[in-house]
Amino acid sequence: MSVNTNNPVTFTMPTGGVNITASFTQTSTTYSYTWYARGLPSGTMWGITIGSTTQWSSSDSLTWTGLSGTQSWSVDTPSGYTANPSSGTISGTGSTTITFTGTPQIQVSINPQPTSGTVPLKVTLYAGWWGAPSGATYNYTIDWGDGSTPTTGSTTSTTGTFYHTYNSTSSYTITVTASASGAQTGSASATVTANTPPPTTYTVNFGTSGSGSVTPSGTQYYNPGATVNITASPASGWSFVQWQVSGNISIANSTSPSTTATVNGNGSVTAIFEQVPTSYVVTFNESGLPSGVQWTVTVGGSVYSANSGQPINIQCSSGQTISYTVNMVVVGGSGSTETCYYYPNGQTSVSGTASCGGSVTVTYKLHACYRVGMT
Repeated sequence: MSVNTNNPVTFTMPTGGVNITASFTQTSTTYSYTWYARGLPSGTMWGITIGSTTQWSSSDSLTWTGLSGTQSWSVDTPSGYTANPSSGTISGTGSTTITFTGTPQIQVSINPQPTSGTVPLKVTLYAGWWGAPSGATYNYTIDWGDGSTPTTGSTTSTTGTFYHTYNSTSSYTITVTASASGAQTGSASATVTANTPPPTTYTVNFGTSGSGSVTPSGTQYYNPGATVNITASPASGWSFVQWQVSGNISIANSTSPSTTATVNGNGSVTAIFEQVPTSYVVTFNESGLPSGVQWTVTVGGSVYSANSGQPINIQCSSGQTISYTVNMVVVGGSGSTETCYYYPNGQTSVSGTASCGGSVTVTYKLHACYRVGMT
């Protein structure tokens, strides 16, 4: 009997029988399938998932090879798009065209006013949202960032004005989220800062260093930015040097005893005085000498003189004690017909000590007079 490749095959059994052999050849059990993408921008990634495996493509087609049997597939859709069809079942070679439709993105803008200030900070929030299909209802949520209950609502308007008060010092992030049917949710954020308010008044302490007075004096209170007239008055024997400040206080002229201080914070103002160097003397006075007669005081080898009736002032240092000698005075002498001797305090000379700043009085007495040629 000859070979026949038909299937099925028909033949006539010959008399006496015959051996028939059927030969089988294995055929392919896998197939490939192609999906085509329409409606995506060039280079957009999309994918097909079968089972736990996903294959990706950035072109307008994706071919999956090595498939076998019946397989369920689904589309991995790029953000902002819907796919039609989004899933299906295949069992052999073929193709499916997927149409992608973009979902509009809601845009949100917010403008808080003011963005900073002192507590309590009252903020007006101007918000806007748009981009959903015409006539859509927008659902909004406002998170004020301070742990308070969010503000929520629904509106067909694309703008809204809202109010909130911050009572604690901090920086807060306001986030507005808007959603609508047939559109992707959008959001926007902005930051506001609530600061500690300045004190109602500032405290300024006025004082002195050295001997003198200042006006105003003691502890005073001023509004921020106040300008204060200040005057320093030195005591006798002292002079004003300068103003010294601490804190946020400025002086118009720091070396003038009469000027102004501008107060922008707590602090102190101090008038600095220094002692004026003083010249000290010991004053020697005399009595008893005739007019026009010179008398002397000797101190440390130096002789100081003055005419009768006039004092002798000798310079010294504060607290110093000086030793002195006052000698007799001879009136007349050579060329005169008469010579007279005047003794201090009745002695030929007087010695002693005197304190700086003090005085000594010497009284001269006539001791004797002699005439020439007389005994």
